[in-house]
Amino acid sequence: MRIMETLNDLLIESRKLTLKQKGRPERSMQGHEAVAAALRDRDPEAAWNAMRTHIDQIAELLHRTRTPRRGSRR
Repeated sequence: MRIMETLNDLLIESRKLTLKQKGRPERSMQGHEAVAAALRDRDPEAAWNAMRTHIDQIAELLHRTRTPRRGSRR
């Protein structure tokens, strides 16, 4: 049960950090819609690719959010 709680906490944290960014909620919804469409089409490869793309985008966004830029004071 603790694993699920930890994963949920991480998901909440990532949403707080990423969904504030301009245009991100719309892009996130597009990612979810791509996954849902692939599932409706019963296309596991497309679903896997859509989910992987979405997760990779979030990971990159979190990395940029947490990595101080040159000249910034984080």
